[in-house]
Amino acid sequence: MISQSENHVGDQPSESSRRWHVTFAGREVQHPILKFLCGAIGLLIAAAVLGVVLFVVLPAVGLIVALVLGIVAVLLLALLIGIPVLVVGALLIGLLLLPFELLTRLFRKGR
Repeated sequence: MISQSENHVGDQPSESSRRWHVTFAGREVQHPILKFLCGAIGLLIAAAVLGVVLFVVLPAVGLIVALVLGIVAVLLLALLIGIPVLVVGALLIGLLLLPFELLTRLFRKGR
């Protein structure tokens, strides 16, 4: 764990309170190179997580939202255009098939 100690006693922090304390397995790391490596590894992990979120998760969410909005728009247009087309199509089919219906009725009456 990496933490920075704070001095709440006076207004001016002392030199020892500005040091970073790195604890590993319950013991404070004393070697400055190991402290630097712990900080660098922590920074790399934070940068990797930020990169994954920015370049993988957010574009994937954006793509999903865009696809859903596109599907909704297509379905809305299909409903707005499809219902009148079905009504007009049914009317036209009825008008086109009317002579055949009349002929069938005439031939059935004759029997």
